[in-house]
Amino acid sequence: MSALCFHLFFLTSACLALLIRCQVDYQHGPPSSANLSTVWKMSGADPTAGSFGTQYAANPVLLRSIAAPEYRNLYFGAGFYCVTPCNTFVFGVYAVSTVNQSDAYKLNANANSVMLVWSANRDHQVQKSATLNFTGDGDLILRDADGSLVWSSGTSGRSVVGMNMTESGNLVLFDQDNKSVWQSFDHPVDSLLPGQRLLVGKSLTPSTSSTINMTTSNQFYLTVRPDGLYLYAFVGYQVPRLYYSITTDQFMAMSGRNDRLRYISLKNGSLAASFPASTKDAIFFLLPTSQWLQFMRFDSDGRLRLYEWSSQSQLSWTAQDILELDNCDYPFVRGDYGICSNGQCSCPMPGSSAIGSYFRQVDDQKTNPGCILDTPISCQQSIEDHQLILVHNVSDFNYVDRSTGVITDEESCKQACLGNCSCKAALFRYDNDASNGSCLLASESLSLVGSSTGSAFLKVDFTNIVHGLPPNDALALGPFNPNDQRMIYVRQGGVLFAVDMEERQLLGSNFHYDRLLHLAEDLHPSFFVKAWDL
Repeated sequence: MSALCFHLFFLTSACLALLIRCQVDYQHGPPSSANLSTVWKMSGADPTAGSFGTQYAANPVLLRSIAAPEYRNLYFGAGFYCVTPCNTFVFGVYAVSTVNQSDAYKLNANANSVMLVWSANRDHQVQKSATLNFTGDGDLILRDADGSLVWSSGTSGRSVVGMNMTESGNLVLFDQDNKSVWQSFDHPVDSLLPGQRLLVGKSLTPSTSSTINMTTSNQFYLTVRPDGLYLYAFVGYQVPRLYYSITTDQFMAMSGRNDRLRYISLKNGSLAASFPASTKDAIFFLLPTSQWLQFMRFDSDGRLRLYEWSSQSQLSWTAQDILELDNCDYPFVRGDYGICSNGQCSCPMPGSSAIGSYFRQVDDQKTNPGCILDTPISCQQSIEDHQLILVHNVSDFNYVDRSTGVITDEESCKQACLGNCSCKAALFRYDNDASNGSCLLASESLSLVGSSTGSAFLKVDFTNIVHGLPPNDALALGPFNPNDQRMIYVRQGGVLFAVDMEERQLLGSNFHYDRLLHLAEDLHPSFFVKAWDL
């Protein structure tokens, strides 16, 4: 077996290196099942270009054809898989096609024909020369090239007698009664195949992406709760943020019972829901029907997509977003500190021009990478050096998870952020009553969207308004108009601004008026400030 695998991998590498459509002749294997005490060793493979912006190489150790006539050139394989530059590998399950329908054992190694649907070690990938061992006591063990344990099915001593790759894409370890002891369908990663269930309490987390500077464990997750399906962003931060949900309220209203969800499953034409009191699954979410193989995947950009394979399709796989969301409703569309509105991204502009501009684009040519503070804030500074600036009509995505906080009024929300050095922004949103809203304290990545009922209070370093800036750009305080008793005049870069002192609250309660006077005297002795009713 090892000699055969080496020969097959050599052929794969050679034809991919020539950048042609690679045909690997599997006239004598690989099989669809395996016995105990079988070992496979990973050897190198070169990637080839893919249709979804990636490159890959796949080396199946098990291969099973799909029985339906229309799928006679489509297979599910279990084996090693890599994404360019192919320095590391995962063991997983993928759908792969043959070159033509007349020869069932010529595998099409073109990247357009392969789609990974499950992986055992996504967060701990292995090097070349890693081994997969189906041990004599029924455990499936993945070890890295240095022999260290990476992953195990945990089935040692559980009467496993064999391993099978099913035509539905389920990798199964079974006992002598042909009953499943362990199966990949019970451990979804980022995808659901037809018939696969996502139980209450289970989650899908997307694979990493080179375009998002976050790891798998702290970007997105999709989870099933007893009352519905929920999509969150920024896992691993203090407060995961909800950006989409599908609830069971409609089913409860129709049945008159307080039914609780058991699981969701993918079917042709729907995402189905199972309830304890019903013997039949209900249509939870409509999807396009198809005569071809479909699967659902939660992708690294936070989108839930339906992928479809067709032998009549030029690229074999096509994808479509199945959620009815505007582009601005998705996290990371606008980058850190960026504001997305009507499909356009911009940097924050404070509510008062007197406060100036603290933000600039990461890339002057592109708006999606987001914005950065001209002067970063840190916990090494005094709390009094931090102030809040108001940005009107924005919120964090379009959803607020009210279960994540107890602060309901705007002022308390602001003060909570000012008193916490790690807080970079306070976001407040309400529906009808401004005294009964939702507060979100953001301490990590911040991504904003236009909203008619939300406000963002962004923390900035107030000391750098004056100190550390060139004289022509420094904030200067100028003579006041004695007839206007509630105004402070502020000069910046030769432009004079009149600031209504009612806007003083935007600077936060930590702001001291005598400190403003002191800063003004530092700039020029002829400048002075005077105001009444402060």
